[in-house]
Amino acid sequence: MITKLRASTKQLVRSSTRLFPQWKKRIARAVLAGEKPLRRNPVLAMGILIALLFATIAVGAQFRKPEITPEAAVSQPKEVAVYYVGQLPSVTTTGTVNQTGVLQIVSQSSGVVSQLPVVPGQKVRRGQSLASLGTTYSGASAPSIQRSIAQKQYEQIKATRALQTEALNLQRSIATTSAEGAQRQREIQGAALSDTRQILELTELQLATLDQSLSVATASAELQVLRQQRAQLLSTASQLRGSIRSAEYVDSQENPPAQLEKLQQDLTLKQLEIQEQSLVLQEDVARLQLQLARIQESLLFPVAPFDGVVERVHVSVGQVVSPGQVIATLKCDILATEVIAQISPLLASQISTLEPAVLTSGATSITLYPQFISSVATSGSMHSVQFLIPQEHFYDFTDEEVVSISLPISAEGSRTSTPFIPIDSVFQTENRALVLVISAEGRAESREIVTGMVAGRFVSVLSGLDADSQVIIDRSIIAGERVIATNEPLVLSQKSEE
Repeated sequence: MITKLRASTKQLVRSSTRLFPQWKKRIARAVLAGEKPLRRNPVLAMGILIALLFATIAVGAQFRKPEITPEAAVSQPKEVAVYYVGQLPSVTTTGTVNQTGVLQIVSQSSGVVSQLPVVPGQKVRRGQSLASLGTTYSGASAPSIQRSIAQKQYEQIKATRALQTEALNLQRSIATTSAEGAQRQREIQGAALSDTRQILELTELQLATLDQSLSVATASAELQVLRQQRAQLLSTASQLRGSIRSAEYVDSQENPPAQLEKLQQDLTLKQLEIQEQSLVLQEDVARLQLQLARIQESLLFPVAPFDGVVERVHVSVGQVVSPGQVIATLKCDILATEVIAQISPLLASQISTLEPAVLTSGATSITLYPQFISSVATSGSMHSVQFLIPQEHFYDFTDEEVVSISLPISAEGSRTSTPFIPIDSVFQTENRALVLVISAEGRAESREIVTGMVAGRFVSVLSGLDADSQVIIDRSIIAGERVIATNEPLVLSQKSEE
């Protein structure tokens, strides 16, 4: 027991002497000599107890202190999401798939299915009949009868067209000949007019001679004869003068008779021309009516619009169909699939053609460049972006499917020369705009920037950032903290505002 106490005392003394070095030698000598210094000096005993208490506390604290490793002494950097300056922001919108090589043939008229000459899997040629419809269950077709009537009328008009044209030509010849005859008659009257004037002159000479004879005649009988001759000559001269006046009136082209004959000829020719045009119009109308009747008849006989394969027949014989009901589904040998997205005019002007868009349909994602971006509104106030799907992805899309499209955007006129960053990464004060970037030492560093135009959830940076800057997205980071970027660039997207 004494031995154990001595061992404990020695250990405590060693510990206490660290706190009270002046007692080290005295206590050591007393313990080794077997003396009892505690009884002889109570103050010393109290001091030793206090020293032992402090030593016990110090030893316990030393044992409870965790071991400090070099790895724990160095703080770990925080992982942060960053946006790489130079990458283009993307705008997420939707587009509609349009497959021109797969077509559903629908009924364009109501009727009863009378024949189905094709079966699924059968190859058909362009124009080949796919089904026959009738207006009754017996297969009778009213449009076919109407087409036959229109065809008969057209054939009759076309057959008599030559005879009617010939009759019009004869009437035109009659009008022309009549006018020529009237003109010739006036010419004849003009030629006879000179003879009539000569006869009038001779008659007037005879009257003058007769008047001289009357002036010298004395016998009553002779006077009577001369007076009778004179009366006859006066009557003849009067008739000749009337004939001359009538001939001059008729012969003049300025007088109404000649003008009336000319107008009558023109009127006849115009009427004949109108009749001829009416014949042409009548034939054209009959031909158009026949075409209309054929179109109405063809509504009951749907045909293949292109060479292809019948994928499915949706109706059966005897079934009553209505307009718009699907009859058959055809697949063309050459498929064409396109995706059309409707976007706002502002977004249409900001789409980048330097980077491809990403089209997603289910688990399939492909990158494509736009085939065409409309410069004017194509649907209301919206512009359109068209993508042509490659042939190897034809069957990854279905007709009228709605797909997701991620469109890269950039500043108009400058493309990637003016970078965009997410608005959420900008700390805006009263008169400054700040962002946090990762410095070369791997710490968050504050940068003052000058912002430009805003495009959705992105803003362009006019100055303040380097070409290889990594902008920190996490707003919980403060300047000076050690950070490390995630492995992949953070791609943000915004919904297209319609």
